[in-house]
Amino acid sequence: MIGTEIKEFGQVINNDKLMVVHVNLPQGKKIAPHDHQGQDIFFSVVKGQVKATLNNSEEHTLSPG
Repeated sequence: MIGTEIKEFGQVINNDKLMVVHVNLPQGKKIAPHDHQGQDIFFSVVKGQVKATLNNSEEHTLSPG
């Protein structure tokens, strides 16, 4: 295996170039709308589905794979 398996939840890395947050969302759980202005966002869904809304209107359903 290359790298390290991340087992903790919360901020894993946070510096001036990168922030990595490891989250486990129970089914039906929602994260309050918020903005990451000026930042690129990357999602990695391992199990289930996540619905993400961009710019208050553009909806995407994300799933593993």
